[in-house]
Amino acid sequence: MTTIAPLAHFDRNRSFYPIVMHYCLALWGIVESGKRGFLDQIGFDYENMILDEMKKFRMLDESREAYSKLLVPLTLNSTVGKDQLTVLQSVVLAEFLMNHNYLLTFLPLFAGHLLTLAHEVCTERDPQNNDPIREFLRHSRNAASHGGKFSFTAQEPRRDASWGNLTILKSMQGTPLFKQSNIPGLLGLADPIYLLWDIEQAYPNL
Repeated sequence: MTTIAPLAHFDRNRSFYPIVMHYCLALWGIVESGKRGFLDQIGFDYENMILDEMKKFRMLDESREAYSKLLVPLTLNSTVGKDQLTVLQSVVLAEFLMNHNYLLTFLPLFAGHLLTLAHEVCTERDPQNNDPIREFLRHSRNAASHGGKFSFTAQEPRRDASWGNLTILKSMQGTPLFKQSNIPGLLGLADPIYLLWDIEQAYPNL
């Protein structure tokens, strides 16, 4: 069953909204880049049948010109280099197409970044909170910072670290934080969003 994450309902004046949005934009960019890289590889004139099917599912605009406008070169300013840095879409897409199996294994890293940023926000604004859901976030952040695996000191977990039907236990030592295709783990890529939503709802003054 697919549900719509509560992105539009995060409070835009609070700290979780921008970091959740950037996380989703990054994931969306990966999906769109993979799709665009595939289309560039086979050519827009490969088979009209393929293009017609993609149009039915609103995956492709009616014209190559319209679709090509979705991706433009990135021009980034630098305080060190003399010139702006231009990142060409053709280079990035070619790299992604050739190395996508390797690059996709780093998706949990981006999810871990989201948890790390969220934990920093919570610690700065409410440092003494040791509620189970906050402890869950703390241990998830620690796992993200230790190669994506749970790494407990002798005393940890010291307190209840639970969220929903999930509980972080000492027996998870060395196990992955995030699930991958052939690797068991505790969380999926959507779970950081749901976790931060529940924290935001639980602590309106955070």
